[in-house]
Amino acid sequence: MVVKSANAASIDTSDANIVQASRYLVVNPTGSGISTSFNSNSVDVDGAVIANGTSYKCFILSVADGISADINALSSSSNAISLTTVVAPTTVADTSYNILISDVADNQHAADMEISFTPATNENTIGEYRVMIVKSSASSGFDTTAAQNVGAGNYHTVSPNGSPHSFTLTPWFSDVHGDTIVEGVEYVAFVMNMADGNDATLNSLSGPSNPLILTSHPSGIDEISESDIEIFQNEVSLLIGFFNPDEQNSVALIDMNGRILWESKTSVRQVIIPKSSLNPGIYSLQRLGSTTLVLKIWVW
Repeated sequence: MVVKSANAASIDTSDANIVQASRYLVVNPTGSGISTSFNSNSVDVDGAVIANGTSYKCFILSVADGISADINALSSSSNAISLTTVVAPTTVADTSYNILISDVADNQHAADMEISFTPATNENTIGEYRVMIVKSSASSGFDTTAAQNVGAGNYHTVSPNGSPHSFTLTPWFSDVHGDTIVEGVEYVAFVMNMADGNDATLNSLSGPSNPLILTSHPSGIDEISESDIEIFQNEVSLLIGFFNPDEQNSVALIDMNGRILWESKTSVRQVIIPKSSLNPGIYSLQRLGSTTLVLKIWVW
C-alpha cells in the first residue's frame, strides 16, 4: 500500500484492513525475496493517482491465511520517496567530415557532380547519411533543423559501411529546395548524420563542403597521358614531374572553381608545390603548349 508521507504516522492495521481492493497491490508469497512495481494507473490508499512531486511511504499488510494465523499484520513504513521524471541522456550522432564536391563530367546536369566524404569516426551512432546540395546563397542559414525538414526526394541516402564514400548524383537530382541542379550556380554539400536511435538519439549536420559551380569544359582539350607525367605527394609537398618538358609553355594547378592556385610560366622538368596552400580535394593540372592538356589529381 502506498500512503502519502504526511499521513503515514497515523495509519494502523485497522486502517489498512479497510482499504479498498483497487487501492493496493496484491503479491503472493513465494518463500524468497520479492521485488515488484506499480503501473502508471496505480493509486495510493486515498484513491489518488501516484504522481511526481508527492512524498510517499509504503506499507505491507500481511493477510492471515485463516489456518496458521487469523490476524493480519501491518509492517512499519518504508523510507520516504518522491517520484521524479528521469530524462534519458541524449547522445548526438557522430559527424562526418572532409565533405568535397567536384565537377567530373560535361553532361550539363547533376550527374557532373561528384561528392566524397569521410565517414563518422563512430558509425555505431549512424543510421544513415543524407547528402544534401544547397545553393551557396542559402547555406548560411542551413542548420540541423532545416536539414531534418528536407523532403525525401531532395537528398541522397548513403548507408554506413566503415569506408570513405564517393559517388556521383543522378541526372535529375535536385537541391534541398527542389530546384534542378544546373551549371552557373554555386553550390555546397552537407551531410546529415541520422542517429541510429540506440547509440545516438540526436541527428548531427556536417559543415559545408567546398563551393562548386558546374561548368562545361571547352572541346578540344585532351587529358594528360600517364606516360607524360608522374605525381608524388607526402604530408607537406606535391611533386609533379614531366617527361616531355620541351612541349610546355606553362603549367597551372587550378581548383574546381577555376581559381589558379599555382602557375609556372617556363618549361620545367619538375615542380614542387607546398601543400600548406592546398585543401584536400580534386584539382585540375593544366599544361599549355602546342595543345592544352588537363589532368585531374587528388590531393590528400
